[in-house]
Amino acid sequence: MLLETAKSLLRLLNSLYDDDNTINALINAIELDFQTKSSADIKKGIEPNSIDELNKLIKIRHSNQKVSAIINACNDWVIDNHKDFARLPNDNEWQRFLRSPLDGKIGMSFALQWRYNFGNLFNSLPYAPVALVITDESHAAPLVADQNLMD
Repeated sequence: MLLETAKSLLRLLNSLYDDDNTINALINAIELDFQTKSSADIKKGIEPNSIDELNKLIKIRHSNQKVSAIINACNDWVIDNHKDFARLPNDNEWQRFLRSPLDGKIGMSFALQWRYNFGNLFNSLPYAPVALVITDESHAAPLVADQNLMD
C-alpha cells in the first residue's frame, strides 16, 4: 500500500488547486480503486491493503482546507515511511556539517572523478590500452587489457 498511497497522494497533488468538487471526486475514485484492489487481493488470497491508509486520504475529503490537508497528508506519509531521513537536521547537526572538512560541499573520490571524466574516452578507443606489468623476475612485460574488464 505504500506505493499506492504515494501514487494517490501524487494524484491529489496534481489537482492541488482544483476546486473542492474535483478533489472530492478524485478521492472518491481513489476509494473505489482501493476497494476494487482489495477485493481482487482477497480473491487471490493476498492480504489486502490496510484501510488505515485509505482513511487518511478520506480525511482530506472532509477537510475545509483541502490544500493544507493534502500537503499535511504528504508530509505525514514521508515521515511515516522514511523516519529519520524525512526530517531536517537539527542545529547541532547542521553546524557540524558546515564545519566539516567538506565545508558543506558534497565530495567525490578521485577514482570516481577519473572514471566519470575519462571512462568514456577509454571506452570509445578502437583498441585496448597497453599496460606494463612487473613480473616476479622484475622484468617489465606489456599486457593488453581485456576489453571486457574495461566496461
